[in-house]
Amino acid sequence: MAYRDILVHLDGGDGCQERTLATILLAQFYEAHVVGLCPLVQPVLPAYLRAYVSDEVLRQQSEAARDLAQSLKDQFETAVRRLGLAGEYRAEGCLEPDVARLLSAHARSTDLLVMGAYGHTRFRERVLAGC
Repeated sequence: MAYRDILVHLDGGDGCQERTLATILLAQFYEAHVVGLCPLVQPVLPAYLRAYVSDEVLRQQSEAARDLAQSLKDQFETAVRRLGLAGEYRAEGCLEPDVARLLSAHARSTDLLVMGAYGHTRFRERVLAGC
């Protein structure tokens, strides 16, 4: 089976660099188009907590998310360009609970989605086989 379009989830978390490299190498092998998707996650604050969080804190958090997205974009585009692949970077805002929905919406137009596993520690992955 040949892959023509591969989507990789860029989140800056543990394993993101390895996941991105594996995806790019796979895209190189299949001569596929690779898309890096970075969700710009906005946390959901209950109304009773929002009163205690200043606008400055929310602004700083939003700015940090944009800085991370720019860093991930630079790393992704450098790696894609270095191997001479066709690729594109996408960043889209979403609320924290909607990351899976965003990934699945973008994955509909691709052959393969590569993403991390949330809540799985290395111990759990290796010893318990991800159970």
